Amino acid sequence: MVGWEYVVILHMLTKLSGLLAVTIIGIASPAAARPWLYISTFTYSGKAEVCLNQARTALASEGFTKDLEIDWQKNKANGGTVEGILTNSPIRAKIECNPKDGVTGLAVTGLDNELTYSKYTKLFDATW
Repeated sequence: MVGWEYVVILHMLTKLSGLLAVTIIGIASPAAARPWLYISTFTYSGKAEVCLNQARTALASEGFTKDLEIDWQKNKANGGTVEGILTNSPIRAKIECNPKDGVTGLAVTGLDNELTYSKYTKLFDATW
């Protein structure tokens, strides 16, 4: 074969392989992991350093000590985030302190709904 017939067959094979890939992907079983996520925001009028240090203390006291660290904004007065992972379970918590906008945020996520919600409510009641 020469000319356009070869191009048409090649194009058809390309389309068929794309369709086959879509079909294979489409029949794959869905992921079993469906994490739970709890989020809240609060007003805040204090200093960034106080907020982040107290947030770090709150996370540590609830067991979020794995990879626990504060990530400051470029301008520290604008705040940052502190996050950690629960040492005995794959549950992650993150607290954001943004005094420039006057807010803080809390997020807790994990696969075990009961433990994730329990940690969320304890951090929700904590002070930072």
